[in-house]
Amino acid sequence: MSDFFATLGMGLLLSWIALPLLALTAARARRPEERQATLTLAMALGASLFLAPWVRELSRHITALCVSKETMSVVLPGTAGPILAPDDLLVTVLPTIGIAGAVLIALGAIRLAVAHLSIARVLRAAYPAPAEVVARVQVLAELQGVPAPRVLVMRTNAAPFVARVRAPVLVLPEKLLGVLSPLRFEMVVRHELAHLAHGDLLRAFFVSLLRVPYVLHPIAKWMSKEIALSREQLVDREVGRDDPCAYAELLLDVAAHTRTISAEVAMSAASLDRRICALAEQSNRARAALSSVVLVGMMLLGLVMIAPKSHAASGPGLMTCWEPVGPATEAVIYDDACVAMEACAAECANGAEQCDLN
Repeated sequence: MSDFFATLGMGLLLSWIALPLLALTAARARRPEERQATLTLAMALGASLFLAPWVRELSRHITALCVSKETMSVVLPGTAGPILAPDDLLVTVLPTIGIAGAVLIALGAIRLAVAHLSIARVLRAAYPAPAEVVARVQVLAELQGVPAPRVLVMRTNAAPFVARVRAPVLVLPEKLLGVLSPLRFEMVVRHELAHLAHGDLLRAFFVSLLRVPYVLHPIAKWMSKEIALSREQLVDREVGRDDPCAYAELLLDVAAHTRTISAEVAMSAASLDRRICALAEQSNRARAALSSVVLVGMMLLGLVMIAPKSHAASGPGLMTCWEPVGPATEAVIYDDACVAMEACAAECANGAEQCDLN
């Protein structure tokens, strides 16, 4: 069990340390589509670093169980210590980090479940939209080339949103329907339909899964907000292209009449300011941020996979079985050590409690 938590702790430590570097590299992107892609990729690479120690352990079990000269320790007469000399500090600290990480991951999973349950509760309380509203949504969906979603009206004073990947639902607030002009209603619906056309529901769910190992990590929280903001800016640019001023006024009206029920909707004052400013900005020149993130992530993954092992867990039965016995003056370390250790592993598999490497 300590080996499990040590591996978990190593993965959590690596990903938490690497995430700021990946985020800094991804933050060079300026255009919404590029920024969304690079930040999502950076978070995914950070999560892959969390899994890297597990992959490394699996590969060590699949391949021959052998250790190089540099990682073996000479055993002097009268000793019966392990062939691998463990790092006392890491052996002590990593399982502790792993236990704390398990608690954080559980909290992240609970938070994700609560967020989805809150949306499900809103959907259950909502009622079907009037026939004229449904007809207008169907026309707009056909114009945008997306399947018409089911349309519900919620009594909750929340911002409009779409939910459910397989059977999309468009949820409109009751209060907002009474104050929107036909033009502004069309803009609201086109905005939500654009999210469906871009596959943003699946993207948002993927990001929420990536955040599970990063509960309480401030950089992960910032990255998640930036991804959500970039996603909204991309849709804003598409829907508000014809009349940016009218669209900016719509954003302010929606924010004044509603509140958000999801952190994935960038409707805070600071986010609105950036969204409105982005409507008037010219498209920035693309930067090579995506390739930089890939390069940095691959370098970090490579370093993790080739780094020498630093804690005691090194294969089944190593500490209890692979101990030198007999009157040898020292454990002989030679070029064919792998062959001897493979034979010893076979003896362990057959039930031997110890074996002689000499």
